[in-house]
Amino acid sequence: NRTEQALTQISTNQGRTLHETQQGSLRWLFELPVNFGSYSTSIPLFISHGRANIEEIGELNLWKASFTVDLPRTGKIEVEISIHKDSVYVVIGCEQGATRTELERHAPVLMKNLGLNDLQLASLRFQALRTEEN
Repeated sequence: NRTEQALTQISTNQGRTLHETQQGSLRWLFELPVNFGSYSTSIPLFISHGRANIEEIGELNLWKASFTVDLPRTGKIEVEISIHKDSVYVVIGCEQGATRTELERHAPVLMKNLGLNDLQLASLRFQALRTEEN
C-alpha cells in the first residue's frame, strides 16, 4: 500500500545514517515545527521499523510512529501508531480527562481518514497518562 511504500522510501533514502536500536530495529527522529495560534514549538516524531509487540495480536514486524504533544489547553498527549500491512493500531494517552473525552468523540474522523489512505483501523485505545510527581 502507499503508506508502506512511503515508509520504505524513507528507509531507502536515509538508511545510511541510521543506527539499529538494541532490539535490532531501525529508528528515525524528525522534528516537526508546529504553530497553534500564537504558540510555536517543535514535536519530535520517532519512526521505527522492526519487531514489536501489539497487545491485541502479539509480536509482528511493523512500522511504528510515536510523538508527544504538551499544550497548555490539552495537557500532555502521547500517541503511538503501529502499522502492519494495511492495519493500523493506535494508542493515545491523555493527561487530562476532558482531552481524552474530546479525542474519543472525534475517533470516527480518524477512522474515515485512514480509510481514504487504504488503511484500516484495527485498534484504537485511549488511556490515562500518569502525571509525574516531583
